[in-house]
Amino acid sequence: MVCGGTLKRGNKFCSYRCAGLYKQHYAVCPICGTKFKKSPSDVTIKTCGNVECRKVYRAKIMTPQFAKRGHEAVKASPNTGHFDTHHGAVEWRLVSPSGDLYEFKNLALWAEQHADLLPVSPRTGKRVSARTFYREISRLKSDVEKYTCSNDNYHGWRVVKDKQN
Repeated sequence: MVCGGTLKRGNKFCSYRCAGLYKQHYAVCPICGTKFKKSPSDVTIKTCGNVECRKVYRAKIMTPQFAKRGHEAVKASPNTGHFDTHHGAVEWRLVSPSGDLYEFKNLALWAEQHADLLPVSPRTGKRVSARTFYREISRLKSDVEKYTCSNDNYHGWRVVKDKQN
């Protein structure tokens, strides 16, 4: 019995609501000491959720050197760093305006390494940035794959859809 209501014969609880309250799991906040609902399988919740408690807990676990080491580890990892083996890298086949075929794995890395090959913008008269080239070629590839493109190139650069082309 949780709420103090009358029990029916053979029942442990007066209602489903009381049964749900009885079966709740609780934890104690390490900062303020209040009791809060927490599933035993939830490993992400550490505090009661109060703004001050979250700030204190975060400051306690995140020291500046810890964060710096984490950023360095992420940059050095072959799966998340600036490499051809990045987890988001895909195969690319581009044809330049002069007709040269380029095959590579990571478009952002390739654009940064080959900045001298990037097109010159007719509006500004300067070379487009690697980031702009990446964005426009990615958009062009998605349009080519969906057959919705009204323009099949970006300043003469074309995306080859598959190995048969």
